[in-house]
Amino acid sequence: MPGRAKQRTGRKTPMTTGQKKNKKKKNRTARSGRWTVNPYVDMVLNPCESTLVPGLYGTSEGLLARLKATYHIPALGGTPHGASTCGYVLWCPDFCNKDDGFGSWTTQGNLFEWQHTSSSVAPSNSGGFPYGTCRDRVVDGTVTTLTLDDPAANLVRSDIVSDARVLGACMQMTYYGKMLDAAGEVGYISNLPVNELLSGGAGGIPISVDDLLVYCNNKQRMGVDTLEAVYRPNELSSNHFRTNEQRLLEMDTPNPTIIPPEAATLSPRCFGFVWRNVEPDAGLVFDFTKSIEWRAEAGSGLSQTPIHTTGSSLVPSVNAIVDSHERRVGKSLWERLKASTSTLRSEISKIALTGTGSKLLKDGAQYLASAGMRMGLKNMMAEAPLMLI
Repeated sequence: MPGRAKQRTGRKTPMTTGQKKNKKKKNRTARSGRWTVNPYVDMVLNPCESTLVPGLYGTSEGLLARLKATYHIPALGGTPHGASTCGYVLWCPDFCNKDDGFGSWTTQGNLFEWQHTSSSVAPSNSGGFPYGTCRDRVVDGTVTTLTLDDPAANLVRSDIVSDARVLGACMQMTYYGKMLDAAGEVGYISNLPVNELLSGGAGGIPISVDDLLVYCNNKQRMGVDTLEAVYRPNELSSNHFRTNEQRLLEMDTPNPTIIPPEAATLSPRCFGFVWRNVEPDAGLVFDFTKSIEWRAEAGSGLSQTPIHTTGSSLVPSVNAIVDSHERRVGKSLWERLKASTSTLRSEISKIALTGTGSKLLKDGAQYLASAGMRMGLKNMMAEAPLMLI
């Protein structure tokens, strides 16, 4: 009758066959992370936990490896300057340099640490202390920067590796002092041109802590949370295979440190952290993770890895899609607090693959599912001890 309310029986309307199929598909997609997270976006944004996949730069030419290093960076107590209260750690993971151990000074490096009691003081790059040549924190660590070994340096220097290129990298900074003493400010550094290390300060001198804090866009109070900075692949520089002899900086004491021409033309960039006004003797720990694709030395006994072309480089597409997501949600995935794997995966899965780059990324994922995994995994798993280091 008109106006009479319908009685509710409590029974659900039976689902059609099409509805049942759609429900099963949604459940299957939710259970399978690989269906919701593009493997290339995941590999770049989550270097610590993601599955390494070939083809980021449009070709697959070698084996894959993830390498890690940890450095405890204490304050410089006991020096004429007293205990340090500011500093920075900057890294260019396109290179795999290591202190060669000869003589009194370091001759190559791509990972630099600087500490001082005054944030306005810049490290030296002249006289007997060229930039990056310090080996002893206590003796001359407040004169110029200390060079730390790249996480992949030992592998790339070994007899089985010819050269390597970076697939992803991240740096984590953790304060392990007393919670009561967690003072000061810390900033994220991204996409800093390497030449700024040597001439970014006033008057063309090396860049200082104050200069870097003016440069960075993301600063916060020093706390007890672990901070994480993720490397943004550089389309011009990151795709090149490099040997351990190819240097980011040319260090030739007593001459000033310079950027070699072959490095300068590709515009390599650094990322990392800068801090100021922390408590003296504040204990900081830095964890470095780096994923690489490496090619075997001809005399190593390893068989040659066939080159497979997967298409165009995916780096511009990955960077553009992540940038678009950041504008949409209002927070950065390159500079963040360390999150659990599940939380980070959930955030990455929200990235919408839209625009011109979406087709390239989807084509790349399809390549992995067909040719890449079929051709590569069987052979690569046989070399697993060499891949996952």
